Amino acid sequence: MSFPEWAPANLIEEFSRLETEADNCRNRDAEAKSEAFIGDQLSPEDNYWKEQAAKKDDLANILFKLLTHQDMHAV
Repeated sequence: MSFPEWAPANLIEEFSRLETEADNCRNRDAEAKSEAFIGDQLSPEDNYWKEQAAKKDDLANILFKLLTHQDMHAV
């Protein structure tokens, strides 16, 4: 993914970190679901990793918009 040259490097790194963490949460969710027995009912805690991935995705999307929106150049 490319960012404008004016985008701060530390925020680009944060964006990458958030994407990696979201992927890790999705992987943990898939692992947890594959370990569950068929027919088991899922408790609210069983969606923890899926919810964490969604939160990290949301933060990454917000940061991406801030890092790529031309109006942010002056900031």
